[in-house]
Amino acid sequence: MPEQSSAPTEIGRLAARAVEILVTHNEPVDREDLACALGVSEQRAWAVAQKLHTLGYATLDQDTELVTATEAAANPADPRAQDQQLATLTED
Repeated sequence: MPEQSSAPTEIGRLAARAVEILVTHNEPVDREDLACALGVSEQRAWAVAQKLHTLGYATLDQDTELVTATEAAANPADPRAQDQQLATLTED
């Protein structure tokens, strides 16, 4: 069984950066702009946004492809727990 590293996963790093982008932007961000800001493809950016949505850190509008930070992302009750949760995200 492989050892688990305390280093953030790739998607974890992207998710943490996406939260920063969404919170700082303070308004919906479209898929293309999020991809550009993250330096990844639009498909990859949307996968990250979907992970954030699953965790309750983002809302998604499938029709307009807009992503918005939620209150939980902007003002986490426990910022360390949020950082840890994002850092350990997996692709599944």
